[in-house]
Amino acid sequence: MEKISRKEAKELGLRRYFTGKRCVRGHVAERRVSTGKCTICYRGSSMPPLPKKKRVGKTAAEYYAANKDNMKANNQAWVEANRDKRRIIDARHRAMKKAEVEYIDTPNNDNTIITGPTNTYWEDLLNLR
Repeated sequence: MEKISRKEAKELGLRRYFTGKRCVRGHVAERRVSTGKCTICYRGSSMPPLPKKKRVGKTAAEYYAANKDNMKANNQAWVEANRDKRRIIDARHRAMKKAEVEYIDTPNNDNTIITGPTNTYWEDLLNLR
């Protein structure tokens, strides 16, 4: 079979092309120009799904457990270098806790604040950075 790229096959008006490379499932066969799938995968749509890839990286909890001391030291260093910012953040946080704050659950559960006065707290807090 003659090797041809998908782009060239499209320009020539062909329905199938052959790259000589393996597909995701390991077949070396012609591919369809319309989808890029190999003809064997396309025919066997009842084939079992591909296995899920295993997670390579650590979760946040695993990372924290492994680097707890280092993370605490970095946090303490930031607090010492930014004492004024930390005092403002703490004062605003205490004021917000005293005020009655209404929360609304959003689809992604980010607890969006819907009361007026406290919204300025978050806007000011974000401007500190």
